[in-house]
Amino acid sequence: MQAPAGIRLPSFRVYALAHLGKSLLWTLADVLTILVLIRHAGMSPVVAGAVFLAGLVWNAVADPLVGGWMDRRLRRGASLVPAMAVAAPGACLFFLAGLLVPPGTSWPLVVAAGVLFRTCFSLYDVPHNAMMTRLAETPRTQAELAGLRTIAHGLASVAAGLAAAPFADATTSWLLTQLVLSLTALVALICMVPCLGLVRVVEKLPATSAPAAAGPAMPGAPGLASLCLVTVIGAVGLGLMGKAVPHLQWTATGLDTLAMPLLMVGRFVAAWCARPLLDRLGTTRALAFSYLLAAPACLGLPVLVGGGGAWPLGLILLGVCLTVPTILSWVELAQVVRASPEGWWRAHAMVGLFTMVSKLAAGIGGLLLGFSLDVQVPGSGPQGTMTPDQLTLVCLLVAGGTLVAAGMLWRVARHGPSAKEFP
Repeated sequence: MQAPAGIRLPSFRVYALAHLGKSLLWTLADVLTILVLIRHAGMSPVVAGAVFLAGLVWNAVADPLVGGWMDRRLRRGASLVPAMAVAAPGACLFFLAGLLVPPGTSWPLVVAAGVLFRTCFSLYDVPHNAMMTRLAETPRTQAELAGLRTIAHGLASVAAGLAAAPFADATTSWLLTQLVLSLTALVALICMVPCLGLVRVVEKLPATSAPAAAGPAMPGAPGLASLCLVTVIGAVGLGLMGKAVPHLQWTATGLDTLAMPLLMVGRFVAAWCARPLLDRLGTTRALAFSYLLAAPACLGLPVLVGGGGAWPLGLILLGVCLTVPTILSWVELAQVVRASPEGWWRAHAMVGLFTMVSKLAAGIGGLLLGFSLDVQVPGSGPQGTMTPDQLTLVCLLVAGGTLVAAGMLWRVARHGPSAKEFP
């Protein structure tokens, strides 16, 4: 494995640890905000949903704004460490302020806390994501770093699930939930702080290219706009499939409880599947091939729901196919940034735009899932479950989207050599 001069390989683990901490805050905020606002703040479901949506929209908008501001600071020679040093504890503090709300709290105060949390999160998240283009120079090492991100996010999801468990029981004391959330925020902060030293080291590295200098174009790789479009088309469907699994009507005994853990195992396995594809196909073709493989994996989900004998392996493979495109998308993004004429000097704005698109795609996927679950047909199960016919239709639509994304990438890759030819 190759790392830039001045970067020690253990720094990859520091980067992943920071990703675990911020993912813990993000996941818990997503899971608990609406529940807490309804159950403890006394808000109506409509108001709670609107407050949650307002926070997500602002976070998506904030990413490119923060990225552009940070790029301007870098051009002036200023460090990003002070802003991140304030943002990390600020995100934890306002995370707690948005969830530990007393009954009767007015919604403007909750919205303000949510906006401040999302703002601080972006101030830490954008430069952390952009560091990937400096810590790893080759597609192989970028895939390894993206894989570590995936593992860290998976561990954060497991930890968030455990931290959110007390909220599932309406009889749990409010004092206990306050203690759990406070300890979780403290753990997240401890994970995020060591990365500040890594940022300082990265800022001392030579930039990938000077401001306004002509950087090498990368034949066979999409531009940022094309990559964002592909991400919307492909990631919306893949995100929808992942969110749909808990709502399916499993027929085999034990599938309802084992489905999500097996899917999570597949997501962990995916961290080791990206590099072989890169070695054989190069970055763009590997991403196209991963979207292509996702289509039959999604189409096979109705068979797994029926309880076929191979359902454990099938769910693990589904988790792999849903996750590998995400890993390779980050590798592709790193290649696009490094090939940019302004290189590191526009990295934060470019990464901010990509994360904005990714978050909006995830939100659209959740919205589409809600629409599909809201349609009740004769013979359907309890509210919030998906019938086999609904699942089949969703799988067909998702598979179609992944095939379109694969076709777009494959067409781009045919115009020149793949990214594996660039060291």
